[in-house]
Amino acid sequence: MPLKLSLLPLFAALFIPISSVNANPQHQHQQQLFRQVDSNNDGKLTRKEFVQAVIKRLFSEFDLNHDKRVTRDEFFKHARDKKLAQQEYPIMDTEGKGYILLKDVTRNQPLILRLREDFKKLDTANKGYITLKDLPKLNTPR
Repeated sequence: MPLKLSLLPLFAALFIPISSVNANPQHQHQQQLFRQVDSNNDGKLTRKEFVQAVIKRLFSEFDLNHDKRVTRDEFFKHARDKKLAQQEYPIMDTEGKGYILLKDVTRNQPLILRLREDFKKLDTANKGYITLKDLPKLNTPR
């Protein structure tokens, strides 16, 4: 949820093992994850599917007790940069509820714009979608 969070490595960590892509258990796991976020099961992630998948993943990582709310405490426990988190929390909790809902995150335009830019970096052929084959170039150490 933090706006300056590096989202491409997060997305890569969802799908890409450190080793090369081949028919091993890690590759099978990344294929399963890809299929889970491919909402229409066409083997492609559109920009919309990509944005939704990353937002849901971020939200679930921040929601430490899985109550579908990210409290200020949960937000700060997960945030690496506490000073930045102090600036960003009010952006997410616009109503001052003391917690963030998934819908609050999906309304965060700076985050949405950042994710769209990240999608463009993955969609190097400008196809309007990415496939599992587009992801290996994101190999990052865990």
